[in-house]
Amino acid sequence: MYFITEGIVGIGYYLMTQGLSKKQYKLGIYMKAHSFICDYYVCYNKKSEFIFMVVQEVKAFSLSKKFLL
Repeated sequence: MYFITEGIVGIGYYLMTQGLSKKQYKLGIYMKAHSFICDYYVCYNKKSEFIFMVVQEVKAFSLSKKFLL
């Protein structure tokens, strides 16, 4: 689980039908400072179906699954 203290992270998905010369992903949600991500996937041991990309330099801290349980 990541806690964002500064910066912006974009959340989106891969575009599998696009050719190699085009953009391979689409970002739809942007998480800014004072947000957290990946809680569901960590707690339920699932692989994320989304991609997470830094849009603006990020400062963050994290908690491991072991700490949460």
